[in-house]
Amino acid sequence: MNFKPFFYFTAILTKSTSSKKNGTYLYSKIFYKRLMQSLSFLACFRTLKYLKLKKNDLIYFVRNDRIKIYNNKESTCNTSLELENVFIALKNEKIKIVKIEDPLSHNFKNNFFEQSIYRSLIMIFLNLPINIIFLIFFPLFLKSFYGFLFSKINPKYIFAIMPDLILCSQSRKRNIKIFDVQHGGIETNHIWYLLRTKNKGDKKFVLNSPTNYFVWNNETKNILNNMGVDKKNIVVVNIPKLKIENQESFKALKSKTNQFSNTLLITLQWNKWYGENLLELLPLNFISAIQRLKDTLIIFKFHPMIYAYEKKRQISSIENIKKNLDPTSSIIYETNVSLHESIKLCNLHITINSSTALIANEYKKNTLIIDPFITKELTDSFKQYKYIHIKSKSSSSEFINSINLLKSSTMKVVEYNNSMSSNIVRFFKKNL
Repeated sequence: MNFKPFFYFTAILTKSTSSKKNGTYLYSKIFYKRLMQSLSFLACFRTLKYLKLKKNDLIYFVRNDRIKIYNNKESTCNTSLELENVFIALKNEKIKIVKIEDPLSHNFKNNFFEQSIYRSLIMIFLNLPINIIFLIFFPLFLKSFYGFLFSKINPKYIFAIMPDLILCSQSRKRNIKIFDVQHGGIETNHIWYLLRTKNKGDKKFVLNSPTNYFVWNNETKNILNNMGVDKKNIVVVNIPKLKIENQESFKALKSKTNQFSNTLLITLQWNKWYGENLLELLPLNFISAIQRLKDTLIIFKFHPMIYAYEKKRQISSIENIKKNLDPTSSIIYETNVSLHESIKLCNLHITINSSTALIANEYKKNTLIIDPFITKELTDSFKQYKYIHIKSKSSSSEFINSINLLKSSTMKVVEYNNSMSSNIVRFFKKNL
């Protein structure tokens, strides 16, 4: 069946909903994901309306919600930005590659939510009947969508962050190799990968899993191999590494760190709360410990994918920590300096259980893991790394001793060559 006229006709009908105007986002904890999924159909149509479909060797499914997150231009997913660098580099090498918006990403919110809340509600209401119909036939629709794309483009490779089941199944059906690109830590009980790998996976997921994987390091390669992925299908490409984008902010932060004897970097995560009624940003004993530190600059780094409402809550918690901070120390946040450059400027990196620890490990910077509820599987994963240290249940004094023991006496860092993007580009140039 030829779906092209149908796709184009629907794209024209939905064209008037697009807007570049900044405005209020409409969020609903209960219906948000389902609503986003239904509106993703419209994103598919708009993608096909403006995409010149022709034969290409590569498809890059981009998740634009990760490139510029919400209204905060400083919030980015480093892996997604690295994949943008891959796309640009391959284009410059005259390799045939096409970039397509992942229909299951949130990029299509630009068509609806960056305008007045009233217009948003009207557009949702007007599109509700067609959205309900699409939701009923959701799997069939996606199969048709991907089938139409692949018949026109005929790619040899596809790469994406966590490609969905139907995308993988349609790729496998046509003998197209599809790569998942690691964008965070993969521990031994990571549910997304466990379901899709042979040893403990669900049959439906295993049969519709990525054919290949781009991973950060050999430790992750071993984890996937132990899950049942053949080593020959795993390519180590290093962690994402980006150039300094904001030189002025970097210089200002570096100048600030020079005013203190020690600098601690604390990378935060979303949906992690502790203490009575889960009101504290960090474990109470750890908060008490950093409040007692002298002549120390403490830098808080927010998770790039955090929702605005939770970020406000985290800021409020940080401000409360500052109230009882030793007068010789200081706390800052919102530095607009990348994670990598922040790691370079600190004496010690601290996190609850974030994959930022793996990035710090590449720079040979010690990381203190402070998660009081850390699982055995995550503990085993972290133990593979030389510069990651776990102190999950400690008193305030024990935390202070750990900080003094692990902090480096010098700001010197070990640089690593060949970022993720350069290695992925090298792989495709070699194999195409």
